[in-house]
Amino acid sequence: MSNDKIIGGWELVEWTMKDEEGNLFYPFGKKVSGIIMYTPDGYMSANIMANNRKDDISKGLSMNSLLKGKGSYLSYSGTYTLYDNKVIHHLKVSLIPEWNHKDQERNIKFF
Repeated sequence: MSNDKIIGGWELVEWTMKDEEGNLFYPFGKKVSGIIMYTPDGYMSANIMANNRKDDISKGLSMNSLLKGKGSYLSYSGTYTLYDNKVIHHLKVSLIPEWNHKDQERNIKFF
């Protein structure tokens, strides 16, 4: 797939994850808002927020807290590589410390 197809700003339609046992769940609930941007020179930035956001992010956020349904906001940026129906985000910065300088694979679907 050409990078031209993904360039621009996109609104999140759905966000699901799998826990350690492989069960599918919605980290911020079924009603979630998010925007992701992809630039022509290979950079990306994502922001995701629970629509019913109430908690205080200063309490800290980790991958474990996401898996336990805690937290209500996520932000990260870096570069990206596009492969067929997947995009790999090569993170430079992230609200979740464990994600800094790591890759995150995302499935994408164009409607």
